[in-house]
Amino acid sequence: MAVVVPKRVGDQGYDCVDLLVNEFHKIGLIVDTVPGLNDEFLKLAAPVEVLGKAAAELRLKKRTQIGVDLQFEWDEADAFVKQSDGSLFSWCERFRCYNHMIYGIVNKSDSAIVLKSDSRDIRWEPGKPLLWKLENEAIVKEVFPIHDEIKRKRLLKCWALNWRDLIHQPLDEIYAYYGAKIAIYFAFIGMYTKWLLFPAAFGIFVQLIFAVLDTSLFLCMHNVMGSLLSSILEAEKLYPFGQVLENLMENSLPYIKYSYRKYRAVRNKRKREKGMAARKSYFNSRVEKEYFKPIYSASVGEELEDGLFDEFLELALQFGTIMMFACAFPPAFAFAALNNVTEIRADALKILVMYRRPVPRVAATVGAWLNIFQFLIVVSICTNCILLVCLYDKEGNWSISPGLAAILIMEHVLLLIKFGFSRIVPEEPDWVKANRMKNATQAQNMCSKQLLRNISGRRGTLVTGTPNAD
Repeated sequence: MAVVVPKRVGDQGYDCVDLLVNEFHKIGLIVDTVPGLNDEFLKLAAPVEVLGKAAAELRLKKRTQIGVDLQFEWDEADAFVKQSDGSLFSWCERFRCYNHMIYGIVNKSDSAIVLKSDSRDIRWEPGKPLLWKLENEAIVKEVFPIHDEIKRKRLLKCWALNWRDLIHQPLDEIYAYYGAKIAIYFAFIGMYTKWLLFPAAFGIFVQLIFAVLDTSLFLCMHNVMGSLLSSILEAEKLYPFGQVLENLMENSLPYIKYSYRKYRAVRNKRKREKGMAARKSYFNSRVEKEYFKPIYSASVGEELEDGLFDEFLELALQFGTIMMFACAFPPAFAFAALNNVTEIRADALKILVMYRRPVPRVAATVGAWLNIFQFLIVVSICTNCILLVCLYDKEGNWSISPGLAAILIMEHVLLLIKFGFSRIVPEEPDWVKANRMKNATQAQNMCSKQLLRNISGRRGTLVTGTPNAD
């Protein structure tokens, strides 16, 4: 985490920033002050003990070694499952703990504290959070998460720049680094791409068959028309093309060489100018570079949405296009699968390199996008059947022939299959439901045994502590 505050100018006093740093130290955070061009950056880190106490205060639920989700207790930290990288808390859990600690700094005194900043006084009222007050007064410009360079480079190597295995994604590491919402998006697009492989192969096979048939027909027509035209038309004169090409090369090569030398001279001049400007102003630290990176977000109307909105919108548009016009161009599935493979790597590279580290968000599903995809499936069944009808009945007679009746029956059968799967296939698999009930039963049994032990211990204490009657 990093906190952006104004840069000190000379001996100018900033009591509020000093107080903020002291409060961070009091709650156990490690603060590293990094100077920048126009601002100062307070890099925050916390030992695992401090995070554990904050998680216990938040009553954070974590998975235990026996598969049961229980409230975290720092004294029983060994009973909880660790992350794939060996850490006790995931990034989403650490972010919640950081927010709880830094926004939980309040004025515990009975009177207001007056803080100085520049040439004005700021009153910190009793019971009010310090960080919120400084944000409202524009002393704290921003609080944002920063990248972990070791984990970021590992994800770049095994995910964004891994072109050997095009489908595999390290979803556990993505979840641990970015949180549930981004991990669900990449899991969804990966699953969607895998399901596109079969229709892609089938579409290419169908297209090859039609290409062979069309080529054979074209060659036959070409032979017939060629023999007919050669007997009717007079042969055209063949002019030497080599001389024309040589003249073109002789006239164009000097101009191309001159243009290239001019371009290289202009480029070198601009490089020197940029180098001189870069020496005058440059970013001193990595945290300042991340501060000036764009935020992974999308604007929808007047609201600022998560950056995944645009990604899901692209998927919905692609899905609707290839499904509604599949019978018109069968290889569309292959192009969509190829696009998704490239999109996964491009999105991974984008959020790892080009953008700030996003704030982790909790999510269980893709949300309303699932309903949009289901609606597109119904529409695509209707549009494909309409296209088949138009191809079958080119004359426009619209008579009830066996072919049109078969298309109509096929449409109703496909719709029944779609709605049948929606009813028959449960939203939650039976094995997941059984494991959840098993975990709930185990947790209930553990709580019951612990309660019985506590009752037995209290009763034994009362019995041993009671004096014997004479």
